[in-house]
Parts: sequence; C-alpha cells; structure tokens
Amino acid sequence: MTYPSPVAVAPIEVTSVADAERALAYFNGFHDGLIQRLAITSLDTIDPDLSQTCTGLFTVDVEFAHYNYAAGGRPLQPHTRRVYAHFEGVREPRCEFSEEYLGSPIIALDVVPVTRRPMSMPRDEACLALELTRSFLIEAERRWETRRLRLFTFERASFREGDT
Repeated sequence: MTYPSPVAVAPIEVTSVADAERALAYFNGFHDGLIQRLAITSLDTIDPDLSQTCTGLFTVDVEFAHYNYAAGGRPLQPHTRRVYAHFEGVREPRCEFSEEYLGSPIIALDVVPVTRRPMSMPRDEACLALELTRSFLIEAERRWETRRLRLFTFERASFREGDT
C-alpha cells in the first residue's frame, strides 16, 4: 500500500501554555499514542578539580508512537511516523509506569502552568508541568479508572515529527 507523503511541520517550540495548547491541539493531545522511548539525562557533573556540580536539572527526550492527529481527523500515514519531544530545565521527574498501566495507551497529555522552588533559591519560579492521563487498572475491583499524573516540571520544550 502506498501512502501520501506526510506533510512535515516545523518543530513546535513550547515556552508558554499558549504554545503548548497549539502543539497539543496539533497532536490531538497524543490520544491513543504510546511512549516508545523515554530518556532522562542529568545535567550534574564531576568537574576537573573533582568537585561536583549538582544542578538538580535534567533534560528529557520522549519518542511517541502516534498517528492519530492529521488534519481532518484522518490518521497520519504511514503509522511508523514518530513524534519527538525534547524538554529542558526539567525538575521533579516522576514517571509512573507500574504494572497497572500496562496495555493502556495515552488518553491525553496536558501542559499546565505551575510554580516550583529551585534548589537553594529564595523564591518560587513559574514554569510548566507535563501531565499524562491514562487508564489505571484497579485489579481488586476489576475496573479501570482514569488517572492524571504529573511527569515533571520544565522550562521549555520542542515537538517535531519524524520517521523511524
């Protein structure tokens, strides 16, 4: 089967909730997407004098397997296209991928404004948070429940489409 060539869009830069709304609207909130790869990289270092610089900052790279967002509600083809997200100024990573979430695609990703207290800083700073909504199996009750999890806070991000 031959599919039409996907229309590549420029990377979508996110530094505000308005930017995030535009990106998430384009990607349909990543509904029915899957996290294919997740990489969390610490920016802490051991310096040449053997001292340590502990920033408490991370970068996060996510590769989404996702096709359900093309214009007109048609799936993006081919389905092997990926969405790559890069997050900078990340703090407070909390990734929940316990057994209860297995077999459950993403219901929605959201970006919300939050404040956080950076290490050794006298006051809070405004930033953004990435929140994931998925179904959670309550095995003892044999039912599914929708849960929203904050994955991390961040300063800026970019989303881009690509081939596998």
